[in-house]
Amino acid sequence: MVASVVVATTWSAIYSPDGMLNFLLRHVGLGALARPWLGDYGLALPAVGVIGAWIGVGGFLVMFMAGTQQIPTDLYDAARVDGAGAVREFFAVTLPGLRGQLVVAATLGIIGALRTFDLVYVTTHGGPGTSTSVPAYEVYHRAFVTNQVGSALTPSSEAGGGFAIPGHLDVGNFATAWTQGHFGDYLQNSLLVTISIVVVSAVLSLLGGFAFGTMQFRGATVLFYVLLAGMMLPEEALLVPLYFDLRGAGITDTYWALILPQIATAMPFGVFWMRSYFKSVDRGLLEAARIDGASTWRMLWQILVPMGRPALTTMCLFIGMWTWNSFLLPLIMVSKESLNTVPLGLIFFQGRYNVQYNLLAAASVLVALPVVGTYILTQRHFVAGMMSGSLKG
Repeated sequence: MVASVVVATTWSAIYSPDGMLNFLLRHVGLGALARPWLGDYGLALPAVGVIGAWIGVGGFLVMFMAGTQQIPTDLYDAARVDGAGAVREFFAVTLPGLRGQLVVAATLGIIGALRTFDLVYVTTHGGPGTSTSVPAYEVYHRAFVTNQVGSALTPSSEAGGGFAIPGHLDVGNFATAWTQGHFGDYLQNSLLVTISIVVVSAVLSLLGGFAFGTMQFRGATVLFYVLLAGMMLPEEALLVPLYFDLRGAGITDTYWALILPQIATAMPFGVFWMRSYFKSVDRGLLEAARIDGASTWRMLWQILVPMGRPALTTMCLFIGMWTWNSFLLPLIMVSKESLNTVPLGLIFFQGRYNVQYNLLAAASVLVALPVVGTYILTQRHFVAGMMSGSLKG
């Protein structure tokens, strides 16, 4: 939920030679185990993997919590009557009941791991050596740092500080980070981009999901799976051609370069999510609405959309969080500081204050607070949307 840039920045400080991890090891008498965790060739990759696992745990926890609430309590009662203990109950009832959520979690986890970029960029830049270099980072490094990119048909001849327990609290760090880091401007950019993408994606996903979920037309299944393939394509695989296409169209270094590609990447998930909801709606309700003379348009907006508010809210939250936390696309598509989003602003702020952990921590809180606050305010709708049929086939 929190931007991966924020998490990576925080863990970079924890892993630093004078960071919290080594501080605790020395404090408990295990100073011999202290290491430069991100600078050790053998430990850097596992250390980055721990950060990735930390990021994924929260979302999967909510998913499994929603799944367990869908398991009929009668199954647990029957297991207890048969004398099943807690362990047997878990393996005989809970685990089979979470089969769908486990498949989704495994799929999303694998896709997320293969698409990792932010963590490597912020923490190690692929080092030490190439020990933490991943495909996404290699694409970025070769295409936009070393310029090792070209046509497949081009001839070869043309081709400081550290963590410590504070003596007192200084809330002025937030004001300093806000003013010196220009986070007010970055926040406006992120809000504009995120709201635009969420609104457009929500409307298009509603229409697409309604069509695939309630209508029968020739080629619907094939067209849906073609659209669904967009969820499987990693952003990094499309980044290089997308950049040159947008540059040729003259819209790099504009808001359009941030908004249009992310609408396209959000659409497959949105249509998939809303189609699952519309398929779970009682067909008798739709037939009754048609008998009463309701048009297709009225049935969608006056009956199905109000009923599906939890599913719609959950979808918007997912798309909003992904957009807010997006790092690689803004990094490539905009070079003007006036167009930076908050994750980019945090990285540039880190470059200026890389040993002032108090200001980095304050800036990280400023970046994470809008998303965390939004989730806290809408968590009931979020969990209800996870349970309303959107995870069902």
